[in-house]
Amino acid sequence: METGRPAFLDADGKTSQLVVASSHGVWLERAGELEPVAVANVAAVAVAGAKLWLEVGKRLYLATDREVHDTTIASAGNEPMFGAPNGDVWVGAAGLRRYALGATTGDPMWAARIQPIFTRVCAHCHLPGGDAGVDLSTPAAWSAEHDEIVRRVLVTRTMPPAGTVLDDADRTALAQWLHAKP
Repeated sequence: METGRPAFLDADGKTSQLVVASSHGVWLERAGELEPVAVANVAAVAVAGAKLWLEVGKRLYLATDREVHDTTIASAGNEPMFGAPNGDVWVGAAGLRRYALGATTGDPMWAARIQPIFTRVCAHCHLPGGDAGVDLSTPAAWSAEHDEIVRRVLVTRTMPPAGTVLDDADRTALAQWLHAKP
């Protein structure tokens, strides 16, 4: 008998739901029972806060409590997916891509200048649940960790760790964004 991989939608909320994924399908808790999600051939699943992202073929879908919605986002197929607590999903092994539906980052400068540096240099450790234990995948997370980022990236230069390239142009862009924040 095959066992599924359990996860919880909105795990920190009052109405968390159990999700179970296996090679045979995906089930979502509804009224205390596990019910199959009405979509076949799910290749990958990522729980992202209160959202359930599915990769079916070469497309990304979002599952809600009652329906599955085609996001019209194309994927390369068979790529790892990582859900963020804010509902976004990161897709890919090399060259991570972030997708968010119904929300923007709220900081266009972060999206334009900092997010590409984060994706290239920091994401392998600082995604939700990453090895570093500190999620830096959003502008809000960078603001919350502002003083520590300034200290470790700009002052002592102990981040990123040895072997990870952060050139002077990247440090300048980070400094400009960080110093514009209180």
